[in-house]
Amino acid sequence: MTPVMLWDFDGTLGRRKEGWSATMATLAHDAGHELQTDQIRPQLAGAFPWDRPQEDHRGYVEADAWWRRMSRGIARAYEACGLPDALAQELAARFRQAYLDLSQWELFTDAAPTLEALSSRGWVHVVCSNHVPELPDLVKALGLAKHLKRVISSALVGWEKPHPAIYRAALAGLALPDQAWMAGDNIEADVLGPQRLGIRAVLVRGQHPSATHQCPDLPALVEFLADQT
Repeated sequence: MTPVMLWDFDGTLGRRKEGWSATMATLAHDAGHELQTDQIRPQLAGAFPWDRPQEDHRGYVEADAWWRRMSRGIARAYEACGLPDALAQELAARFRQAYLDLSQWELFTDAAPTLEALSSRGWVHVVCSNHVPELPDLVKALGLAKHLKRVISSALVGWEKPHPAIYRAALAGLALPDQAWMAGDNIEADVLGPQRLGIRAVLVRGQHPSATHQCPDLPALVEFLADQT
């Protein structure tokens, strides 16, 4: 039996230096308007598809359609922060290119070594993440694709973690749920959701009382898994 590890991406294997709110603030600043991330963040509540994981989003799996939908939420957030409607629409239209700026993305230093270490022990790796449609391209540009069997972004599947459909898509043709593990930094999306489907899970880079297994970093995860297989 080949063991399969499902990986969250953002906050687990890599990250963007500026998140959604900070990117919006930077765009506003460049347009001559000062907005604070704490001012923007509440206005984005409910704007993301992963805020509604029970819904079927398969009607938006084409990248441009996904971003058009997301841009409407970004524009509304700008408007709620007091920007004129026309400027809010303009900045929302610029957001996609700004967010995908590769210079703003980085892998955690322990990500590639961890995947290499587990691969040497026979593990197969799949990214399974609530993310933008371009996640496979980002992963490739960051040099991580060579370690991965596939990259599953919720934007391209139409289901968000913790909906069981996205985990099934990640495992399709590779393993049954009870033959897989998942690692991530979100207790609901990366631990409790997979466990409801029979996937064993480890919370990494954080702690939560509901997590059966948790590791402070990825080297600790490698040591933990050595005792499980």
